[in-house]
Amino acid sequence: MRAQEFAEARRNPELNPKKSGRVDAVEFLRSAMGRGGAWGVSFTQVNKLGINPATSFNSGALNAGTPAGVYFYPASYFVRTVEANEEFPFANDANFIQVFSYNPKHLLNLKTATRYEEETVNKKLGESDYDDTGMGPGPNIMMSVASYVQNHPGATSETWELHRVFRKLGYDAILDLGTGFIQENEPYSGVILDTGIIGQVKTFNNNQPAKVIDVGQGVAESTTVERDGITLKYQFGANKQKLKIVALSNGRRLGSAVFQNYGPKDRPEYKGDQVEVDERYRGQGIATVMYDFARELVGKIYPSPTQTRDGEAFWKGKPVWEQELNEFDPGEGGFGPFKVYYEQDYFIGQFPTYEEAKGEVDFLRNSDPKSATHHWRIVDGTGQTVWEYDIGDEIDAERRRQKFQRRG
Repeated sequence: MRAQEFAEARRNPELNPKKSGRVDAVEFLRSAMGRGGAWGVSFTQVNKLGINPATSFNSGALNAGTPAGVYFYPASYFVRTVEANEEFPFANDANFIQVFSYNPKHLLNLKTATRYEEETVNKKLGESDYDDTGMGPGPNIMMSVASYVQNHPGATSETWELHRVFRKLGYDAILDLGTGFIQENEPYSGVILDTGIIGQVKTFNNNQPAKVIDVGQGVAESTTVERDGITLKYQFGANKQKLKIVALSNGRRLGSAVFQNYGPKDRPEYKGDQVEVDERYRGQGIATVMYDFARELVGKIYPSPTQTRDGEAFWKGKPVWEQELNEFDPGEGGFGPFKVYYEQDYFIGQFPTYEEAKGEVDFLRNSDPKSATHHWRIVDGTGQTVWEYDIGDEIDAERRRQKFQRRG
């Protein structure tokens, strides 16, 4: 697919033909992710999952190659992209989809790596002078390893030298949830360095078309409005049973939402069946704008009966999307903006609403089970901690429970 065609496909996902193999893969992952564990998705030309000996990618961010390995998309990112009916930047038209589980015990997570981890790597490399990317410990580790390989060329190619050094440092896999340091054009990706950590593998046909009727088929052209600086294109399906909203900015697609009517004609009951926001534009209140506008058109909005974890975080237990908050009512999460912190004081990002901050936490914890048990917290605009997860609290509670049981 040419670059221009790919960009057009990303901007207009409603024009892309759906593929049943991807839909089946999403259904499988929904169930698998619900049971826990780390999952990835790799596109392959042949029905086989492994390291291509001739593999060679270049990372613009590193100004170097990338390590040899099995490249994949994080499962949560794959699910969102398929449900948004969007294209993938790499191997989008490959023949097979390989869905696999893997052991994340020795994983380098570029989003949640710590300063201690960074210092440990530099000591092992014997590097005291390295470039600070300004993007945190994870990207700094990638840059340090790339600089080391370039300054100490080995007998093999740069790609395999990077693989060798990362393995020597003790890493089995690398996961990128937004920095773009593995693949500059795809900020959400990962690479398995040791194929021994791959567990269950399930294969799907990537190019099998699905018999799906799009929401907009057979209805009039969409109408365009402006809300809070965002362009919203919307259209109803047949008999107003579905409402589709696409959020845009300067022609760039930000996200979309589909609302399905589950009630009778005289008492419509719309629910948000498919709501997604491109990861690059999350944390800007786009989902809220689409929901508020849907409420303008159809009245009350109810939560989907099959909510995802992100959906549950976004709704936060509200029974109906009906009333707006005002400047004197901070809502359940407190006053914004909301900041997410990992471990001690490692800053992840800032979000306008509590729901989006919590959604980001859930996305990162679900993508890397190893980080799920670490310390997370959300701080509101007044400096108050409004949500916190500390594994120590669970351990203390379990010890108290066992103590009471012994007494009984």
